[in-house]
Amino acid sequence: MSYDEFSLRLKNLKLSKKEFAEKTGLEATSVTNWKQGNLVKSSWVKSWLDNYEKAKKFDELKAIIKDF
Repeated sequence: MSYDEFSLRLKNLKLSKKEFAEKTGLEATSVTNWKQGNLVKSSWVKSWLDNYEKAKKFDELKAIIKDF
């Protein structure tokens, strides 16, 4: 995954790089260092973002259902 793709995914998820770092236990500088070379080298990042997106949608759906 390129750093640009990573940044776009975070933007779409309304998640800052700092928040991503906090949620994953990474140092914020590690995340910003991925910008060098425009490559996210950690293979787990894409699947983490996929799962975060699913969980976020599920939470939104639960909130809608709870209102009814």
